[in-house]
Amino acid sequence: MKKLDSSVAHSVQSLSSAHRGQLKLFKNRVYSLKGILSSQFVFFRMPKVASQSIKQALDKNHGVKSTVIPHAFSPKTVRNILKLKSGSFRFSFVRHPYSRFVSAYKWATRENIDPAQYPLDIEQYKIVTSYPNMAAFAKDLADGKLLNSNRLLHFIRQSDWICDGDTSLVDYVGKLEQLDSSLTELKNAGLTLDLSYGANSKTSSPMQPIADPKLLAEQLNLSHDLVLSLNKYYAQDFKLYNYEIKE
Repeated sequence: MKKLDSSVAHSVQSLSSAHRGQLKLFKNRVYSLKGILSSQFVFFRMPKVASQSIKQALDKNHGVKSTVIPHAFSPKTVRNILKLKSGSFRFSFVRHPYSRFVSAYKWATRENIDPAQYPLDIEQYKIVTSYPNMAAFAKDLADGKLLNSNRLLHFIRQSDWICDGDTSLVDYVGKLEQLDSSLTELKNAGLTLDLSYGANSKTSSPMQPIADPKLLAEQLNLSHDLVLSLNKYYAQDFKLYNYEIKE
């Protein structure tokens, strides 16, 4: 009887977490829709591109009205929001696909995920950890064999979020590897962010971002097969954001 009670309690807890997750998504959507129509600056929070640090810098800037669009939405929802006509300046940041993929993989396979805080990450964890290693997961991702890849929010192509085909839906795309010059460009557009590369609330000792594909592959210990999979899956990101690939 105790075992049954425990099972029922777990099911109720799971349903409660799912309900809270859906409610949070609804509130975020309303916030984003209102914000993009009334805010001076709109930032799409690209997964695994120092988005937490950028959000914190925005929160500290009380001189401008800004809105952050979360990546908890599907890419289609984000694109539809960004297509809304308004006078806001819209921006996001991107990162070399090699380092972003590794960062996403580490995040997706972390232990003890809080279902209340990260309900979508639970499903992602189950999918990614069903593979024996990073290369096997990346191969199926590149070959289109993951039918539920829409749940892998941190691995979705950067261009899928903020582009309609080859057309950008944001006014400016900064690069993590060129943070200083990107912040200068934003300052010229009227937004000053107090931001420097370093530790944040999620990462205590982040790796210094580099864009050289050979150095990245060596530093991240990427196998040849893994590199080929990443080159294939993120081909549009390499093309649109001028990142080099390792042959």
